[in-house]
Order: sequence, then C-alpha cells, then structure tokens
Amino acid sequence: MRTLIRRRKIVGRFRVFKLIMLLLVLFINNLFSQSYLAKNYTEADGLGSSQVYDIAQDSLGQIWFATEAGITVYDGLMWKTYNQVDGLFANAQLKITVDEKGRIWVINNINDSLAINYLDDKKWKKIPSIQLPGKNYKFTALKIVKINEENCIIVGTRNCGLFVYKNNVWINITEEKGLFSNQVFGVVVIEDEIFIATDKGLSVLREEKIDNSLNKKLQLPSSYIYGIASDCQINGKRKQPKIWLVGLDWYGYLLNNNFYLVKENIKTWHFEFNKKEQSVFSIDNSGGLFIGNKHEMYYISSENTIEPFKKITEIPAEAATSFLIDREKNVWIATLRGVTKIVSRTFRNYYQEDPLLSDEVTAIESLKSGGIVFGHNNGISIQKGNKVIKHNFSNNKNVFSANTRVLDLAVDKNGDIWAAVSKLGLLRIRNLTEKKWFQVGEKNINVVTSVLLSNDGFLMVLSQEGLFKYENSQFESVVPPKKYISYFRKLFKGKDDSIIIATLRKGVLKYSNGTWKQFNHANTAANNVYAFFRDSRGRSFVGTRDGLYIIKNDSLIKFVSDNFKINNSVYLIFEDHKNRLWFGTNFGIYRWDGQTSRHYTISDGLSGNEINRSAGYVAPDGKVWVGTDKGVSCYQEEFDFIRNVPPLVHLEGLKVNNVNYDLSQPIDLKHSENDLIFQFRGISFVDEKSIEFETKLTGYDEEWVLLPNSFYQQARYTSLLPGKYRFHVRVKNAAGIRSKDACSSDIIIKKPFWEKWWFYLIWLLALALVVLIFFRLIMQRRYSYKLEKQVLERTNQLKDSEQQYRTTIDSMGDAIHVIDEDFKIVLFNHKFYSWNKELGLDTDVIGKSIFEVFSFVKENVRKEYEEVFYSGKVKKTVESINLGNKNIVTDTTKIPVFEGDKVVRVVTIIRDITQQKKAEQELAKTQALLLAALEQSPAGIIVADAPDAKIRLANSVALFIRGKSKKALTDIPFQLHPEHWQMYQRNGKLYKPDDLPLTNAVLHGKASKNVTSIIRNEEGEERYVLSNAAPVRDENGNIIAGVLVFSDISEIRLAGEKIERSLQEKEVLLKEVHHRVKNNLQVIISLLHLQSNYVKDEKSREMFIDSQDRVRSMALVHEKLYQSTDLANVDFGEYIKSLANSLFRVHHINPNKVRLILNVEKIPVIMKTAIPCGLIINELISNSLKYAFPESWHGEQKIEVSLFLSGEDDVELIVRDSGVGLPKNVDFRNAESLGLTLVTSLAENQLEGSIDKENENGTAFKIKFRKTTSYKN
Repeated sequence: MRTLIRRRKIVGRFRVFKLIMLLLVLFINNLFSQSYLAKNYTEADGLGSSQVYDIAQDSLGQIWFATEAGITVYDGLMWKTYNQVDGLFANAQLKITVDEKGRIWVINNINDSLAINYLDDKKWKKIPSIQLPGKNYKFTALKIVKINEENCIIVGTRNCGLFVYKNNVWINITEEKGLFSNQVFGVVVIEDEIFIATDKGLSVLREEKIDNSLNKKLQLPSSYIYGIASDCQINGKRKQPKIWLVGLDWYGYLLNNNFYLVKENIKTWHFEFNKKEQSVFSIDNSGGLFIGNKHEMYYISSENTIEPFKKITEIPAEAATSFLIDREKNVWIATLRGVTKIVSRTFRNYYQEDPLLSDEVTAIESLKSGGIVFGHNNGISIQKGNKVIKHNFSNNKNVFSANTRVLDLAVDKNGDIWAAVSKLGLLRIRNLTEKKWFQVGEKNINVVTSVLLSNDGFLMVLSQEGLFKYENSQFESVVPPKKYISYFRKLFKGKDDSIIIATLRKGVLKYSNGTWKQFNHANTAANNVYAFFRDSRGRSFVGTRDGLYIIKNDSLIKFVSDNFKINNSVYLIFEDHKNRLWFGTNFGIYRWDGQTSRHYTISDGLSGNEINRSAGYVAPDGKVWVGTDKGVSCYQEEFDFIRNVPPLVHLEGLKVNNVNYDLSQPIDLKHSENDLIFQFRGISFVDEKSIEFETKLTGYDEEWVLLPNSFYQQARYTSLLPGKYRFHVRVKNAAGIRSKDACSSDIIIKKPFWEKWWFYLIWLLALALVVLIFFRLIMQRRYSYKLEKQVLERTNQLKDSEQQYRTTIDSMGDAIHVIDEDFKIVLFNHKFYSWNKELGLDTDVIGKSIFEVFSFVKENVRKEYEEVFYSGKVKKTVESINLGNKNIVTDTTKIPVFEGDKVVRVVTIIRDITQQKKAEQELAKTQALLLAALEQSPAGIIVADAPDAKIRLANSVALFIRGKSKKALTDIPFQLHPEHWQMYQRNGKLYKPDDLPLTNAVLHGKASKNVTSIIRNEEGEERYVLSNAAPVRDENGNIIAGVLVFSDISEIRLAGEKIERSLQEKEVLLKEVHHRVKNNLQVIISLLHLQSNYVKDEKSREMFIDSQDRVRSMALVHEKLYQSTDLANVDFGEYIKSLANSLFRVHHINPNKVRLILNVEKIPVIMKTAIPCGLIINELISNSLKYAFPESWHGEQKIEVSLFLSGEDDVELIVRDSGVGLPKNVDFRNAESLGLTLVTSLAENQLEGSIDKENENGTAFKIKFRKTTSYKN
C-alpha cells in the first residue's frame, strides 16, 4: 500500500514537473526575442525605394516590388527599377499583380485619376485612365481575372468603391449601385464571383450586380471588415477555398457560404485605433496567418495563438504593407523601411542579446522546479520564470575560452546545478545564485570534462584523473586500469546502472559493478569518441570523429542503414518524443526515424553548423533544443517542410563578338565566331548566393560541368571547332534541389573555306592535273591501247545488252515505243507493231515522227511530250481515240530517259484499257441501279464494311429515321461507340457495342431477325424500329460486309397502344355491365323470394324457389366474370364449386348427410357456354336433392359432379347421384318435368352437344359439348 501511495506521489510530481516545464518553454518564447533565418533588403541592396507597398512573383520566379520610386524587379542576382522614363504613368506604384500570361500590372495615382500600366513584351503599356470622384482615396486591391471568359481588371479603393475594367470600359460600383460602402478594404475573386470587404459588411458582385444577401446570412461579429484573403490564392489545391475575414477584434473564414468564427475579443492587436487602414494578410503553408497594416504586424499560428511579429524575428519595421509566399515557400514581408525575406522557420534561434550570456551554447539542462540552464564558454545563463540569471566566470576578455568552457551540466535531486568547467574544475550553483568551486582529484589543475547524475542518485564526475563518485561531500575515486588511461571526454548512462565513458583514443569504456570493459575499433579516428546513446530499441550508438558507429558483438562497427550513414564527426546523440534519433555533427544536425533522414544546417535556419556535445535537450512539449557555436536553436516541426520545389532557370541569350543572339532560334556562325558567352539566369530565393550551375555544351562536353563562379551566371567557351552544338544549363539551390535543364536551339559554327569540301576537291584536282601532265607522255600509249580494248569490249556488251533489252520489251504486253528530241521513233516493241497493224496504222515507223504515224492525236499530246522533255517527270494520261468505227481507250505513260541532266529520249507505254473501261461503266450502272432500288425501299437500309463496321452507304429512309446527314451517319464508328448511334434496347438501356444488330452481323456473322429497338435522333426524338441484320460473305465464306434493314414502327406501336387503351376502357365498361347484370339478377332473386313468402300453395312456392335457383346460377356467371381479369372466359371448374355449394345452402342440406364430390378441372369457357351449363347443373343437382334421397332411402347419399376435357376442345360434364334413380319407363327427353325439359333443350340446342342418362347405382347425366361452341341467338 505504501509503495502504491509512493508511486502515485511520484506520478503526480512528474505531472506537475511536466506542466511547469511546458509553461516554461512557452514563457521562454515570449521572454526571449527570437530570430528566424531571414534577410532584409533596402535601397542599399538595389530596391528603388525602401518604401515598398506591394510584392508579386512572376512565372520566371522573379520578385517584383511596387515602391515609392517605381517598380523594382529582383532575380536573385540583378536589381532593376522601372519609372516614368520607362513608360510608367508615375514613379510611385501602389499595387502590383501578375496575370496568367505572366504580364506585370501596376496601379498608381496621377492627377487624382486611376492609372494602370502593364509590362508586355518588355515594354510598359497603358490602360486608359479614369478620373476619381474624390481626393481622399487609397487603392486597396488590384486583381487581373477572367470572368465569364473575359479579362477584367478589378480595383478596390477607399472612399471611391470598386472599379471594374471590362471590354475597354471602366465601371464604377459604389453605394448607389448597391455596394455596402465605398470603403473597400479588399477583394477576393472565386471563379465568377467577386467578394468585396467593406467597413459595413461583405458584398458579392455577380454578373455586374451587387448581392448583399450573403452578409445577412453570415452574422459576422461586426460589419467592419479590415481585410480579406483566400487560401486558393496561395496553393490552389483546395477544391472549395476558404475566404478569410479580419475584423476589429476577430477573425474567421467563409466556407461554402457559411462563416466560421475562429477567434474574437482579441486584445493583442490594435486595429480599433487604425480603422482607416487596410489589413493585409496571407496564409502560409502551415495553416498560419500573416496579418498587419502600416502600423502593426502579427503572426497567427495554426493553433490560433497571436504574436507580434517583432517578437518572432528582426525586421526593419513593425508594420507591413504586403505579404508574399513565393513558389519555394519563402515569406516576403513588405514594409515602409524595406523588405524582409524569411527563408526558414524550422528553427527559432536565440543569441547573446536575447539575453543569453554569449552566443555559443555548450550545454543545456533543465531545472527540476522549472527553468533551463545554458552553458557557455565563460559562464552560465539560467532562465527561471521571467528572469535570466547570468554567471560570468571571468571578466578578462583575453582568457582562453577552452579553459573556462562549460563542458557538461547536471542537476541533482536537491535542485543544485553542477557544471564541468574544464580547467576551472567543478562548479555547484545552489539557489540559482550561490556558487561554489570544487577541486576534483589530487592535482592542482585537473580538467573536469563531464558530470552525470547516476540512476541511483549519485553525482558522477569525470576528470583527467578518472571517474569520481560524489558521496557525503567527498569525491571517491574510481580509477580505470592503466591500459584504459586516456583523455576522458564525457559520461553517459548505460544499460542498468552502468556508466559509459567516451575517450579520446581508447574508444568507449563501460564501468559496471567494479568491472571495466572496452569497445574499440582498428580505425584511430573511430576510437576518438564524443557521444554515446542507448535508444528506446536498445541499440547503442556511438558518435566518433570518423562518423556514426554502433556497438555490436562487443566492437565498434560503422553504422549504415539503407542509405543512411554519417561520415562527419558526431558530437551529440539523443532521442525525441517520437522516437526519432538526432545526431549533432560539425556540419549541422541529422534527424533519422529509421526510414528517412533529414539534414539541417544554417541554410535551414539552424543558428550554427557546429553542434556542441552536451547541448541537446527535448522539452516536455516535444520541442527539441540544440546548442551551437553561434547560438541556441529550437526546432519547430510545424514549419518543417521538405523543399521539393526546384529552382527556375532560363537562357538569357548568347553573346559572340559583342553581338547578342536569341538562343530560342537556330544560330549560324562563321568559323571566326568561335568564342561564345552563354548568359542565363537561375532563380532560387532560398539563398541567392548559394546556387550552383552545371552546364553542358553538347558537341564539346561529355559530362555536366560545375560552373566555378556562379555569380556572373554565364559560361564562356573559346576557340570552338566548327560543328553543331547545343547548350544546356541547370541550377541547384541551397537546399540541394536541381532544376530541369534549359536547352538552346542548334548552334552551328561553319567551317573556313580551306576546310570545305570544294576546296579539298580543287586541291585534289590540281594535284591530279600535275600528275596527269607528268605521266602523260609515258601513259598515253598504254592508255590508248587500253581504251581501244575497252571500246571493243563495251561495243560487244552493248550489242548483248541491246539484244536483251529488245527481248525484254518484246515480251511485254503493252505497246512500247521510244522517241528522240525531234519526236522521231527510234525503237518499238512487237506489241506496238501488231497493235498498229491491227488498227490499220503504219508499221514502218523507225525514223518517222510520232505525229506522222499517229496523225489522229490532238495538239495536247505534243504539249505533254514537250513537258516531259522539259521537266524530266513521268506523265500519265488516259485518252479516248476514235479510229473509224472503233473507239479505243488507252492508258499512256511517258517516261523520260536522261543523259546526265538532260532528257534525250522518252519511252512511251500504251495500254489498251477499252474493255476495262466498259466493265467499269457496267459496274457503275449496276451500282446505280442498286442504289436506286435501295432508295425506293420503304425500309431503312445500311451497309457496313468488315471488319470495322464502317458504314459504307445508307438510303434516304435510314437517314430520315436516324435524323442525320449522310456524312454524319457514315462517319459513325458504329461498333465502338453506340452512344453516337443512340440505339437503345426496349428496356431503355443503351446497346453494348457487340450487341448492336449490325455489329453482330459484321463482327460475329450472326443474323438478327425482328429485333425491336429504339433510335434517338439528333433532335432527341425516339423512334421504334424493327431491325433485321445479316452478314454478307464472299465465295470463301469470309464476312465482307453486313446489311441492316429496319422499319419505323413508331406509328404502328402508337396505334397498338391506342387499341390497348381502348380495350382497357371497354374492359372496365364490360365489368360494369356484368356487375349491373349480376345486381339486377340479384334483385329478381330477392323479388322471387319475397313473392314466395305470400304463396300458400307448396307446389307454387316450390316453383318460385326453382326459379330463384335458376336466376342465381345465371347471376353467379356474371359475378365470376366481374371478379375475373379475363372477361371473355369463366373458370368453369371454380364456377361449379360455387354453384353447387350455393344449392346445398339454399336447400338446407346437411353436408355430413349428403356428400358433395367435385371432380372438376380448371376449364375456361365463354359466357355463352357458361350460362346454359350453369342452368343444367342447377336443375340436375336440385332434382337430386329433391328426389334422389327419399326418407325411405338408407343407402349412401352423395352427389358427384365431374368436369374434364375429353379432347382438345371437347368438354364432358357428368352429374351423378347415388339415390333411387329415375324410373326405367321415364323418357327424360319427353318428360313433363320442366327441369328435365330445360336440361335437354339447353344441352342439345344451345350447347349443340349431346346428353345421355345412366340408371346404374343412381342416376347419371353425361353431357358433351365443344368448349368454344356458342349457342344460337
């Protein structure tokens, strides 16, 4: 029980301590002024004026500033300012923005008018100005947007309302046109809606009309809206952007036309005192807000805490005129004293003036009662509550800092602070102010390097003499073995109660329960140990001069996990609340979560690159504090984002001999123009001075070349050889992110004339000429001999070649002849000869003109030959020739024959295509007849080719039904896109591609018959069609096409629907008739019943009862028809059951005495048959009930009615009783009884059937009739 109470007390104290530490950390942020990684820009840096009113970034990445002295643009290297000399209306520019085309727009006031300039194609152009109605005005907004696909300029003003420039006309929207107020404090454009913040509420401009209804719905805390902004203007990722609103003492956002108040009754800012000033603000990438005006500036975190910006970082002024989050997530703040750029907020940094004792923080430790202790080179800073207590060890500025350096800190269970202060020894600070120095060891000067509070609560001290344990105000020495003696650097807690010592040369020493153990490595640098840490997973990491190691198998092993390793000196190792490991090095600090790692340096906002080995601390709120050689840094994870936005790079141009060239166009240079200077710009504002360029000139460089001097942003290549080149450049920013490479067009350096081919050719010819002259006399005879021999051989070859050529052309089936330049025939083949002979033309044609042989040719033939001789191109013609009573069609080809570049012969090939033309004409005629037949068809016909079902033709009926032009119909990809065809099944579903009748026929060879479909034409009208489709196959059975024949049955279907509706109406009417007839018959039954009550004679009364039964049998038919869905037929089986049961009830027959047996099938019969049958059954059952079972009868009493089909349409009805039967001498056909007479008459005359009687075991009547037989009228 005591243990439990003790544990609860410990847990309670720990919670109190944790709360105190959390409040302490929050208090530190307010007590100490802080600093982010930021840079200030003023006129000294290149701004046109330090009075900056607005900021924007263009598509090239350049930053533009609207200043009092003009427009300044900064690309990270160069500054340039534009003013009135460059075409601006005035020098002072108040607002600036960039449109989607990358043009820069600025606004200024001149002579009380609204004047706008825009930069297009490197020239400032002007928009017609408009005179402002008043003088006390200010411009509060400038937007260039597209509304309803039209470019618009939106200008907000104070006191003059809103101005809209559209279609070259200015429109002034004021209170008179519905605006809440002429005091406009900001504008946000979302799609086609313009939200206008005023001092009286929020107005919305839609289609040039003001709508104030939203303001009433929102119920804002106050109508005064100082500022408005939208997060879609920051990152553009949110589908439904938030519109943020700022009031006097509140702020919130608008989403989906609903207002969400974030905070109100704010006392931090003083907008109430600056009612006339517009609030400008921007949304950062962490969900926070930058907000301010010309008098004040604040930052609202994502947790909605509000801080004056002057406490966050140093800026030239305490107020802001504009904010910008650039593409690399840098924060730009415009003030009236310059511009501040915040590169990183990952770390908040604290320095000597913050107010630490000195910049360098060598050690950090927390107090039990709340507070933080910072160690320095010559003292200690203690932050406690709202005080900072400083302990300076020496006022001598010349003292060597290593001798007075605080190497380690510890706080014992009493709250005393212990400091290992190098050569000064061990220091204890009690009650924050009482200092006492201790001499550790026997030497007068014993360097104390580390202090540690062990797990059992004892203070362990490390000096150069060894390890000491402080107990009972005494130092008990624990000397390691001699072989382990070294410079002892720092103490760490090991597993269980063990102590770990980092040494200078002996690696890692472990002391536990009086025993020592060493962990080392063969590498001397690895034995120089700075840090040790045992993480939550039980791994023992060691920081050494050679990088990061781990203890495994009692040895130091270089630690490598996937791609993570550290080769720099590791001074500090610790673990945060998320079990991530931090490794402080001589070049920044690493964070590793087991999967990915981050490396932080001063370029990420860290106060210094060198991390001190005792200066790591994780606060209760999870904040990580790191001491460096330049200050102390607090890690802020909410602002830690990976910079994955690459820098921008573009080519400026090429300079050759002081001549500028455009690198976007191909460039041709002379051989002497081979000194090239490529100019380019790389833009990254993470750190403008830390960008690196890599260049590659293809045709010269094989690999990328790192530019040694990035400041000039140009690359020079000298004495380039003639050839083809292309320049590439890429840039890497301070975060290590590379840009895409920019590439030039082709650059060609031409060769000098002495390197060109024609010069080499002339030189070779000259040399050949000299050689030729030199050997001419010697070689002339030999050459003549060879020449004669070659001529002889060539002559023989030509003879053989001519014979082969003659044989070849004679074997051809076309008439061929060759003419020379005088149009004379020099050669012809055998076909030409026989063709001339057959046509009765001259056959001796060699040497004769072609026009002499073919005197019938027209003048155009001569022109064709002349054209071939002149142009050297082949000429093809089709001609019709009339020779007497013959008409010949020829296909003629004229082919030029060259000698050198000159045409000396023309080969003419004549092909007789008369029969071919006749066949084509017949085919065209047949096709015309087929098309005419298709056009006369009353049905729509479509023919589609295989295999893609492309529609070949369709008749006019198909076009009319489909509602398309012929071209539109034949362009339909039928089987792939049925939605274009708009053919639906009867259930309204669109056909799948493979289910279309025509597609089935073409692709699958399946025929479709009488398929009813719905076609929707271009006007949306639906037509019902009856379709038949079939494939068309060739002689091999392959599908070559498909035919679809469909008829419009919409009218037939409509007529059918009308008939069906008419039948339904008649069915209702007929049901009503049956109902009324049944009611009337029921009335007759009731009248007969009433009348029978007044009849005294039993026989007469019996006649009335019989009449009631007969009428009831007829009424039952009408009742069944009325209740049936089939008005034409009666379910006769069901009818017999109802009639028989009714008769039993009327005659008061006990069903237990007389048994009724029904063997009836469900047979539908028409009414004309049902009524006579009903009367027959009524008479026969009534007679059986009356006479078949007299009182003297003791046998079985049963009546059996059977009804069944004895053939396809023959019905047999049997009524049988088991009574006494009829006398044998009674002829039922001629009986005097009305009942039997009625039965016989109805069976034979009205049913046209037959009736028979049996007298065995009672009486049975058998009646046969046809089911469909109707009785005579």
